[in-house]
Amino acid sequence: MPAREPEPVLHPTRRANAPAHALSGYNTTRIVMEFMRWAVEREEFPTVEAIVRRFEVSRATAYRWRGYLAQTYCLETLPPNEHEIARIGKPGAKARAGQADGAGR
Repeated sequence: MPAREPEPVLHPTRRANAPAHALSGYNTTRIVMEFMRWAVEREEFPTVEAIVRRFEVSRATAYRWRGYLAQTYCLETLPPNEHEIARIGKPGAKARAGQADGAGR
C-alpha cells in the first residue's frame, strides 16, 4: 500500500483587527469614564444584561463592572438583574408542591 500523506493541521485564524468590545482601543481611564457616565444617566442601577447589551462585554466583565459600581456607591446588596427579576415570585417545584398540599386545608 502506498503511504498516506499526513493531512495538514488547520489552526483557526483570528482577525487581528477584531474588536474585543465596544470600548476596545480606549485606555482604562476612558473606559471607566464612559461606563460611569452611562451608569449615572440611568434611572435604575444597571443590570448585567444591560451592561452586556450596551458595551458588548462578556457577562463576567459585566458582573465585575457592576460589582465595582456597587462598591463605589457603598451598596451592601445589589438590585436584582433581569434574569433574577423574572424568577422573583415564581416558586420552584418544591414550593408549588407544598402550596398544593396546604391549599385544601
